[in-house]
Amino acid sequence: MPTATTIISHLLCGGTSTSDPSTARRRDRHLEGDHRADDRGTPGHGGPELLAVFAAQERRCTRRAKPRRAFRHDAQDPQNLRRLTCKKISAGRKARNRDFTRMVRGRAATPGPETVKSLVFQARSHVSPDWWTPHRNGAPAARLALACGAAARLGTVRRISLAGGRRRSDMAMRMTAMRFAISFVCQRGDLEIKALLLAASLRRFLTCNAELIACLPEPESQWGAVSPEALRVLASLGVRTVGIRNVIDDAYPIGNKVTCLDVATDAEHMVFLDTDILCLEPFDPGRWFARGFNAKPADAVGFADNPQDWQSVYELFGLTGPGRRVVTSVAGQLICPYFNAGVIGAPARTGLGATWADCCRTLAASDSLWEGRSLPAKWPFLDQISLPVAVARAGLDVSLLGERLNFPANLKPLAAEEGGPILCHYHRPDVIRREPRLLELVANLLDGHPPIADVMATEPAWRQVLARTRSASGRRSPAPVPEGVITGFPRSGTSLLCGLLHGLADHVAINEPRGVAPILTHTHRPWRLPLLYATLRCQVVDGEPIENKVVDGRVIEDTTLVNEYETYVPAVSREDFALWTKNTMSYAMRLPQIRDVMPEAAIVACVRNPFDTIASWISTFPHLRDAAVERFPVGSPSDRFLDARQREQLAAIAACDAPPLRRALLWRHLAETLLVNRHHVLLVRYEDLVADPATSMARILGAVPHLSSAGDLGHLRPAQPRVGRRAGLTEADVEAIRSICGDMARELGYDLDQNWPLPTAAD
Repeated sequence: MPTATTIISHLLCGGTSTSDPSTARRRDRHLEGDHRADDRGTPGHGGPELLAVFAAQERRCTRRAKPRRAFRHDAQDPQNLRRLTCKKISAGRKARNRDFTRMVRGRAATPGPETVKSLVFQARSHVSPDWWTPHRNGAPAARLALACGAAARLGTVRRISLAGGRRRSDMAMRMTAMRFAISFVCQRGDLEIKALLLAASLRRFLTCNAELIACLPEPESQWGAVSPEALRVLASLGVRTVGIRNVIDDAYPIGNKVTCLDVATDAEHMVFLDTDILCLEPFDPGRWFARGFNAKPADAVGFADNPQDWQSVYELFGLTGPGRRVVTSVAGQLICPYFNAGVIGAPARTGLGATWADCCRTLAASDSLWEGRSLPAKWPFLDQISLPVAVARAGLDVSLLGERLNFPANLKPLAAEEGGPILCHYHRPDVIRREPRLLELVANLLDGHPPIADVMATEPAWRQVLARTRSASGRRSPAPVPEGVITGFPRSGTSLLCGLLHGLADHVAINEPRGVAPILTHTHRPWRLPLLYATLRCQVVDGEPIENKVVDGRVIEDTTLVNEYETYVPAVSREDFALWTKNTMSYAMRLPQIRDVMPEAAIVACVRNPFDTIASWISTFPHLRDAAVERFPVGSPSDRFLDARQREQLAAIAACDAPPLRRALLWRHLAETLLVNRHHVLLVRYEDLVADPATSMARILGAVPHLSSAGDLGHLRPAQPRVGRRAGLTEADVEAIRSICGDMARELGYDLDQNWPLPTAAD
């Protein structure tokens, strides 16, 4: 039976062995490796050496072999180990190698150093000579090499001597050399904490042997000194620290990042990351950053959308304007190249950082460019304005990144399931607090690196994150929660429904939260709306006060009487409470978009007899009385996110001079909007809600996904619908309502052809 040394000797020396005892001892040391962990927790060496040697051996043995599909020699990916080691082999070898195949399949995803020795020494009894004797195709030898090297998922590779005093071949050295360096800024205070979390997340998910470099701004008298605790954590994570200087303007701290691209490294490619980023999933830089310059287009237009303005910028540097166009990742706008500078990749040692800094200084001094132009201020986006110009000056090809490599968690909700973003750009600690997946990751990182918690405790905003990670919610995997949207005709019982829901246990209903209109007019997909829900939920769970239209904790059911906000703390007994918000016109004009960004939310629309609805408009709010659609913040004739038919209908309302006709046309427009979306919206009649609230509420709660319990509805009592305001209707109103709203009203369950009596004011 051949020994393990003989196996390695055959593989290293082309099938020959040596009797030199010293050579054999060196091979044994090479085979078993130095598995003692160093101070940084880095695993020992040996496995990657075998991987490189066996890969080189395979290439030497296959020079004349028929070309076949190349496979990736990745010593960090256990899936490759299983795929390459356990792939189907010829029928003659399949039976002989079944035991070895089962042995490798049974290994843990991240085996310890002993696994390296175990795999090789067990191979003496489990593997036939076909696996270790080099032959013409060399594939079995390579499979055993991958089994030995990849199973250990080893990190840092060092140069060692092989048998006979030979150095590894240049090919093997290139295969194991560190190809990527990742740099980021680490500065005292908030950035110090973010840097520790970023480094810990990278070490957790990197699938290659990348160098991590923390760039410390100097002088310390200006930027502060990074705490000794943070430096110790960085060292334990194997992060190299280097000093950098701001070469743009000391009053522009963002300029510190520019120098990071040019820090000294032996790597082939440099990846710069903003410090406020977390790595969420396995990350292989070679898949995304191996070609030219890499960055994601900006989230939205931050400088200029006029090509002539960009032409003026490029002319400052003697360049022609850009011919290429990109699409912003969140707003979907077509613009000249303008990148988010939070994730950047480029070949190392190209001087891109110096070129970028020169562009920044030139633009900072060019005040004339902004004279007579309606351009945003150069600060704080000077770095991003200069970046595309620097790339053009450097002559680098641009390879665009997608949101997976720079996900804007400050603008869009983070999906709970895996398979989404790899690098998450969260910007602020409160984003981590509201995102269950980020909170869970930070909790896990703190488990593995407890000293980070001590550094987090020094900053108030991060102490709140720390408290959440120590609570039950911070340890729970993200799960869907019940959410609802209330909309409908203005003055159709939406505030009443808000009050009924808010009165149920573990339900919070916000009557017209502030800031909804800007959310719905910012982009064509209103991602900030689910972020509003996430923020409100986080505040309620943490016992923080929120704003609502309430009196003594009860939601105001008639905003014509009281229409003021109060600050209070809702009482809930569970974190997955049902959260509702209400807005009539704004939500109604964005039903498809709301459904798009909140697919799990229940959408409830209240409707009412047009006689009563329009009568209430006349006697309450001026913008409803006049049907002043041109003044609506959402749903005006100029609303760019409405379809052509909606804008046409609103333009017809705005062009109408007769108030009764305008009001009837507005009611019809809203009714048609709700009916078009009826398959995704639960329509609730005001008359039914008042006459039989228990049945209507049960129907509403039954439409809410992920609701744990409908609660007790026995306290709800029926009442008579209000119809007294009909006395304010004129004959012109009645005629307009019957002639314009009749068909839509019938679809909603109202028959306007009856001889409706008009009550007097006394009624």
